[in-house]
Formats: sequence, C-alpha cells, structure tokens
Amino acid sequence: IPKALKKAQRKLDEAEELTAVALDSVKERQTFHDIILAAVMGYCYWPALCDLGFGLIAQLQRALINSRPQHYKDLKDMWTALNNGQDLHNHSVEHAIYVLVSKQTIKMESLTFNTRDMQMIEFLPGWKGLTLADATEEQKMQMPVLGNGGHRLDLLRTFQYSPKLEVYKDITAQIAKIDDTGKNTRSRQPLVEELENLKKELREVTWVAKVLDLGAIFSSYKMLRVKTKIQFIRHDQCT
Repeated sequence: IPKALKKAQRKLDEAEELTAVALDSVKERQTFHDIILAAVMGYCYWPALCDLGFGLIAQLQRALINSRPQHYKDLKDMWTALNNGQDLHNHSVEHAIYVLVSKQTIKMESLTFNTRDMQMIEFLPGWKGLTLADATEEQKMQMPVLGNGGHRLDLLRTFQYSPKLEVYKDITAQIAKIDDTGKNTRSRQPLVEELENLKKELREVTWVAKVLDLGAIFSSYKMLRVKTKIQFIRHDQCT
C-alpha cells in the first residue's frame, strides 16, 4: 500500500473513531464497543448524498460522536492522498460507515448480513423524504443518525460530485426564479425534467453502511458518560 494512502487512511480512522470520545477508562471503551456490536442489524447500501435533500429517505443527522467541522484543507489532503478518490472504497465492507436507524422506520428485509446480497436501505411510507425541518419532535428522535463516516461522505460531495451538485443547485434556482417571476415559463418543463434525471443519478450514489439499532444504542448509553454529548448532537440539524 502506498505510504500516502496509508497516511490518508490513518487520518480518516483518527477522524472517525467511533469509540474515542469521552470514554476515559478501558472498561468504558469496552462497554461501548459491546453495545455497538450487539446493536448491529445488518448491512445495506446507503445513499451517500441523502442528507442533501433528494427526497429518497429520511434525512440523516450528523453526527453521533464526531461533530467536528470538516476543513477543506484536510479534506483536500485526504483526497489527494487517496489518488484523487480512486482509492476511496465506498463499496467495501471494510470501509463501511456506521448509521443508527430506528427499527420502526425501515423495512428490515432491506438489511442483510450476507454482504454479497446487499441492497439499498428502504424506509417505510411516511419516512421516505422526511426532513428534519418537517419532522415532529418525536420523529426527530427516530431519524437516522450518522455514527461515523462524515469525512468520507464529504470527500464524495466536495470533490467527486461537486460539479453535479452545483448543477443541481443552479437548476433548482432557475425553476424557483421562473415560478417567482412568471417569465420564461416555456423553459420550465425541460428544466424540471433535467432536475429529475439528476436527482435520480444522485440518489444512486451509495456507500456501504453497517446499520445499528438506534433504540438499542440509546437505551444502553445511560451507563456511559457520553450521554450528554450524544443528546446534544442528536438535535444538531446539520445539512
């Protein structure tokens, strides 16, 4: 493995270590590890850009533990070291992101422990496309939460898909302008069709996810001193 790649992977691992925050003793760390292990419900493909508002699944809250802001320079260094994204293995189980999901919000059959048979996560009616802004307080407590992987997802959106995300924003703005002014209405339908095709493409950008039982995690965390930290970040409506 190239030295630069090892360095980049080490940076990612350091940035996204799920068990490293506020756990002072070896016993606490082991307890937290055991909770995580017992809460695993299976694997799936997770829409990597879902929290940007493409309406596919319930909006993802970021993040459970690592809430540090992403700095462009650090992301750029990682991207360069990862051979400009060529070594970013978003479909590798070894590089899976962790996502906490409520059993009451998904079709459990969309999860599997057979990593050769993974499929897209599927949410139940009423949760598909639900955003934090539209959710009730009770629903917010059941919204999916990113456990780790924020830096990895940001590499995709900041570099690989940045041009298409900019096009998405531009088309959306053009349609909004037509609706506000009532001018150039003939050009609206082609723009809408272009936007829908782009949405479909962006929805299919996926990352392998290890899915954890949100209810099990939050019923167990009371024994740990990360309680306040987790509660605070659970209500952080990142976009």
